[in-house]
Amino acid sequence: MAQKLIDKSTLQLYKSGMTSLRESLGRKIVLYLPGGEEICPNCVWDSVSMCSAGIYFPKSPYPSNIPGPFEFTGICPVCKGVGKYTIQEVIKKIKAVPIWLKGKDRQVTVAGQSFEADYMLSNVDIKNYERMTLAKKIFVDDVEVELIGRPKKEGLKDLIKFTAYARAR
Repeated sequence: MAQKLIDKSTLQLYKSGMTSLRESLGRKIVLYLPGGEEICPNCVWDSVSMCSAGIYFPKSPYPSNIPGPFEFTGICPVCKGVGKYTIQEVIKKIKAVPIWLKGKDRQVTVAGQSFEADYMLSNVDIKNYERMTLAKKIFVDDVEVELIGRPKKEGLKDLIKFTAYARAR
């Protein structure tokens, strides 16, 4: 019978070690995400007429980037009866370990193509993978950077982090 090479305690030790590393050595990375339309969290959405049903029923938890919740009768004060709310650009702050590349280390290969990179954003929480790839702008220590290729998912048994390469704009 084959023995498990990675047991639960080893996996938990790895996850807590990566989280501790990110929290202690990590730097602030600011992501500017595109806005969009969302169904109003302050009222009931009428899927037949494709607008607000005019009934106060706030979502829980209520999103912090949308004003409200406001009680009302008649027309919802958040979406003005439309049923959808337009969100402007969203700013999200995450932590990662940026490594400034120099010399020969600047030549990186991403998806079979060779690039010159200025930064390696290491140990980024996997929960931020989609945010990082969708971001319109990314700032590392107040320097705007652009991603090179797709970030590489990593982990031990479970995918828990990713690494991305970037260059200064």
